Parts: sequence; C-alpha cells; structure tokens
Amino acid sequence: MFVSISYLKGLIIDLDTFKYEHSKWLNIHKGMKLLFFSTNQILLNNIEQLDQRNFYLANSNPFQFVFNIGSFLDFFSILNLRSHEVAFVSSSLERIQLLQKHLPIGTIYISKSQSLNYNDVGKLPDIICQRIEEINIIRNRKNGYLAEVAAESTVNKARLEKLQLVKTELDNDHCFTILSGGRYFNTKDPRSSTHQLSKRILKSKDNQLNNSHLFVSIYIELLNLIKEADSIARIPPRKGKPDRFYKIINSISKTIDIRILNCLKCVKDYPSQKLFSSIDRTSNVKGAFVTDGSVKGRNIVLLDDIVSSGATFRECATELYKNNAEKVTLITLGVNQFHSSWRFKYHKKILCKECDGHMVLRFNSKKTNKPAFFGCSNYYSKNKCKFTLNYSYGLNEYFQATDLTNLTNEDFARDLDISF
Repeated sequence: MFVSISYLKGLIIDLDTFKYEHSKWLNIHKGMKLLFFSTNQILLNNIEQLDQRNFYLANSNPFQFVFNIGSFLDFFSILNLRSHEVAFVSSSLERIQLLQKHLPIGTIYISKSQSLNYNDVGKLPDIICQRIEEINIIRNRKNGYLAEVAAESTVNKARLEKLQLVKTELDNDHCFTILSGGRYFNTKDPRSSTHQLSKRILKSKDNQLNNSHLFVSIYIELLNLIKEADSIARIPPRKGKPDRFYKIINSISKTIDIRILNCLKCVKDYPSQKLFSSIDRTSNVKGAFVTDGSVKGRNIVLLDDIVSSGATFRECATELYKNNAEKVTLITLGVNQFHSSWRFKYHKKILCKECDGHMVLRFNSKKTNKPAFFGCSNYYSKNKCKFTLNYSYGLNEYFQATDLTNLTNEDFARDLDISF
C-alpha cells in the first residue's frame, strides 16, 4: 500500500522500461493523468500517436549521472498534481530503488514475477503489479501487501483476499523461502509514524497492545500459500526473553489443524541482533540453536514477526536441515526496510489544533479491533489535551504537510543537495 499517497490521480511512467507495451496504457482509467518520460524520441512518438486524453510527454532522463530531483518537480507541475497524488511506475526495480534513495513518493513496480531476491526486499516498492492494467484496481482501493492492509482494516477482514504478497528466496546449501506479509519501518524511519503495521508490531513487542487476533489471521493467510506444510514452529526467544508467540502459534494450530513442533531451543545467550551489522549478525547467532531431532521428513514453517538480515532464520533452518527436515519456510509479518536519515528532511509532524502538541498515531488499548486514530501528544501532560483525528483525515493532513511540490528547485539546490 502507498505510504506517501492519499489519493492516486496521476502516474509518472519510466517509458524506457516499457518499450513494447505502448497500447496497454490506453487501458488505464481515463480519470488518471499519465506522464511518460524518456530520452528516446521514438518511444515518445509512439505514445504520442495513441489517444492523448491525459497523456503528457517529457524528453528527460532524471537518472542521468546524478538523480535529477528538479525533473520531478517539473513533472508534478506538468501534471498539475501534488506529489502525494502521483506514483512513479517502472518495470525496473533498480530504478525504483534509485528513486527511493532520493524522494519519498509513491512507487509501482510492474513485474510478471512477484518473487524478489532477498537482497532487494529492504527497499520494496509500495505496490507490485503483474500487469499494467492492474493499476486500475489500486486507484481507489487500499490494496498492497497483506499485513499492511490488514493492519488498517481490522474491522473489515474481507479485504484480505484482495491483496498482494511478497515472496523471497534465499539460496544457500538449501532453498530458503521467506513469505512476508508486508514492510516494516523501524523507529529510525519517519514512515513508521503513520504506518499501522509497524506501530502494531512495536507495541506488541512492548506488551502495550495485544494484536494476536490480527497477527493470527495474517499468518493463516500466508500459511495457506504453502500447500505442503505439515507443521509449524517459532523462532525461539533469546534466553530470559518471553515467548511472545506461544498464544499465536496455539491459536493458529486450533484454527487450521496443523501440528506444532517445539523443535528448536536457544542454547546461547547472544546479544540482540539490533546491535550488529548484517554481516556480524551471522556470527552473533552461530551455534545459538539446537533441535531435538524430531523433524525428519517434515515440511516446517517457522514464524517470526520481523526479518531483517535473515541471519537468525538461516541459523535455525540450517539446524533443522542438519536433522533431516524436508523443507523449511519462514513466515513473517514484515520485512525490515532500509532507512535513510535524509527522509527526516521531508518529515513534518501533524500539529494539534487545540494546543502546542502534535498528533501521534494511537490505538484503542482495550478494543484492538477498533480503527486507529491520531491523538494529541499532550494527552498525558498536566493539561491533558483530548483532541483527536480519525486515521484517514490525520493521514491526509500528514501528506499535505510533507508534499514535495511545496518545495522549489532552489530549496533542493540549497538544502537538499544530492550528497546524502
């Protein structure tokens, strides 16, 4: 789902990656404005020959030498749309990731395959479509990765069947498959301030909010994709840490009648993985887990909430394969996204309309199936400001405040020079 778009009205299309699919753009809803950019005049001429009801052309290459943010400011101007109303579309994941390094705008990746290399999942696009025509489906709906949409639609579970998934494979001595329900933004990333899935996972870690009913439904949806699975287990907690998955894994087993394996045990008091780089995380968990040997011939699904480097999972899976497990798959609620400090240059807080506080994403701690909302940061202060905004309205205010089209080329040249 989009994390920087309130309502999709226009597309900026990387035409160089769609050289043989010109006519398919005619299938996009007529209410959508389309801007095609390329340095290849022949490609632009082919587009120009199509129905031009809302088609705009730009002989430009924002990716040449250094990323040209000014081009995108011009693109927004041509479309006469705000940045939170426009998505960048490409069939090149590399170009989407390059864009994400510099601009917080919506991204749509067109790919016939929805299986991504694990090295790419830390920089996921907002939406993955297999065909250009699928863009029409996401225009007015809350589509996207399973767990992200489910986290915002706890009242309407029917939405779950309409969502896309991320499947990633890791190659080592065996085939490691990871199914993730969506993206996770940690607290160092400003996107976490409005992203419900990230907030729900964080609060569950702190035992401030019980989201087990929501998490169980997401895990089951992902489990249904693994037809050969015959048992489930969990990544064991570090020594002295609570087993947060005990309730969840038992609820899953009762719901879909799958066997629970308590086959893994942590035998090493290793420091938190957060303290280490991706490379050092592998060494940190080396030899940390053992199995009781009751896994021979089994297709095991391991559960975890977040995957970052994948080091913990690899170590657990390696131990299971040593004891002759047939196949090991990891299912997570979210895959950690790479963050960059430059994002805070664009980040703006939603100000409270009744005091000097700002609005913070909150949940009803007693009724977790109720929609999220934004509440004033001064609620717990002496004056106890009770001003609130419903989630959709508050999110729209955030998008308005962080809109890129409020900036000028001079702003970028002076303050946001491409050196970050």
